[in-house]
Amino acid sequence: MARTLYGGAPADYVATAQSVGGYQVPAIAPGMILTAWSALTGGSALTDLQTAVGAASAVVTADVNGRVLFYGPDGFTADIWVQDPNSGVRYRIRGTSGGAGGASLPNTLVVSANGSGIVGAYNCDGTADDVEINAALAALRAGAGGTVLLTAGVYNLAAPILVEGFDDVDVEQDLYLRGAGPKNTTLNVAGGVNCGVRLTKCVRAHVWDLGLTIGGTSDGIQAVATATPAAGHRSAWMSTIHRIQVLGSFAGTDSGWALDLDNMFRATISDIEVNGTTNGMRFSSSHADFNPGDMTVSRCFVDLYTGAAGGAAYSLESNAGQQNQNLFLTCHSIANPATTGMIAWRFIGATAHIRLVNCNVEQFGTAAAIASAAYDIDIDFVHVTLKNGSVLADLDGYGSRVRCGLAYVEPSATVLLIDDDNTYSAKPNVAGPISIYADTGSTVNADVADFAVVRDCTYAGPGTVAAALKVGPGVKMQAPTIALTDAAAIATDASLGSYFAVAAMAGNRTLGVPTNASDGQECTWRLTASGGARTPTLATGTGGFVLASGTPTVTVSAIASGSTAEITAVYHGANQRWRVSRYQIFTAT
Repeated sequence: MARTLYGGAPADYVATAQSVGGYQVPAIAPGMILTAWSALTGGSALTDLQTAVGAASAVVTADVNGRVLFYGPDGFTADIWVQDPNSGVRYRIRGTSGGAGGASLPNTLVVSANGSGIVGAYNCDGTADDVEINAALAALRAGAGGTVLLTAGVYNLAAPILVEGFDDVDVEQDLYLRGAGPKNTTLNVAGGVNCGVRLTKCVRAHVWDLGLTIGGTSDGIQAVATATPAAGHRSAWMSTIHRIQVLGSFAGTDSGWALDLDNMFRATISDIEVNGTTNGMRFSSSHADFNPGDMTVSRCFVDLYTGAAGGAAYSLESNAGQQNQNLFLTCHSIANPATTGMIAWRFIGATAHIRLVNCNVEQFGTAAAIASAAYDIDIDFVHVTLKNGSVLADLDGYGSRVRCGLAYVEPSATVLLIDDDNTYSAKPNVAGPISIYADTGSTVNADVADFAVVRDCTYAGPGTVAAALKVGPGVKMQAPTIALTDAAAIATDASLGSYFAVAAMAGNRTLGVPTNASDGQECTWRLTASGGARTPTLATGTGGFVLASGTPTVTVSAIASGSTAEITAVYHGANQRWRVSRYQIFTAT
């Protein structure tokens, strides 16, 4: 049979250095020896070759101009890869029956959608199109990586598309899965399929310009960690997810996530739009030996308007390790005003050092929910709309900050702006600056009875705003009363707060040396006598109490039964003494 000529004269085919996906692809050098491979699905090595002058050869050798010109195996007419065995870079060569051939972009495989009219390296028939796409990804993974380019059209998935690495952080290969735009290239995830695209095995993945449709329990894009120590327990790293649209069922019957990314590290995620789902994006940590994060997420919009109760637009979770150091820029969300229990931003487990900037929240039951183990969450809302029964910030963790350019409270709505349940007094949560507009008939409450700092809150509108929020410039600490145990020597841990009380002092007592004091700290002790007159004695010596000298002099006297004494002192660190500034007795009446 006739042999097909591949390559051509320098004017027809010379591979020059070029940039592919931001990476420099080298040229074919003069005299370079290349191996040949079939570009067909499941293609193998080709060794039955001939040079341009008809000499038998098992390889392809470039001439002094960097051109390739050779004959393929007898009767072979399909495209051929020529590969640099050193770098692994491949060049795709098209054959002709007698003239010059051509070439396509190096390390790029085109997968065509059913009915697209385009003949690619892999061609889908509209049924289980994941098979062809995964074959193309596997072919690139076996070489030097590269791009699987999906034409415009619909791809029906009966199983996930697998974008996989090598379970080894030292094997760095980039794989691109790229469509023709979210409205042009659509991955239709069949019911019961776990996800549309799965990133795993420490892959460096780049998923761009795609649309996905999901329903039921299916996710759009997943990142799944493996337990392999060589992979650092990462799912994907140095990766990008860009220009993606995920559409749900628009019925509130689904429970999957548009993006469900576990143990992803140093990634950039941008221009994501989610509509018609119950859940938006989840970022999680699942292994005690790895703290994923270091990600930037920007220009995202999650619309859960048709979602179900309990849905979350953005969720940061840690089951093991710590999810940390993520930055979210201009990430917006909207919920169904008729659905209760929806959360815009949720922080669960050991999540920390998270920053939100210029984010907008509309119609959620809770704008930000920070659980008890989460801390150092810095939230900057540009605008939040609060409906009846909603909460701006539910703060169970510690050391977090919440700001809001405008907290708009709808007419006749009763809302809780701050619900603080922090139990760590050394690291209070901070609320403010917050600009409140309380519309007609609305009521804005706040629970800051635990440990919270409220500052720089401004308010306007005809509605009612709680006094705790009318702090204005400056800082106000809301601290609970710390109950002390009655004993011969009453012990105080000064790090727990600033106001301490003994409810029933049943005898003459010594107020012992407080522990964990800090310079400049002011504390008050409330001592209530019980069962008779009681006289307190203040501990002296290092860390103890000193009374003022001169006139007026603070004196300590007995407390009548049922009466209360209040003692206020300021700790002077240099002298290691509590300087008593006030001792007052209040009768039972």
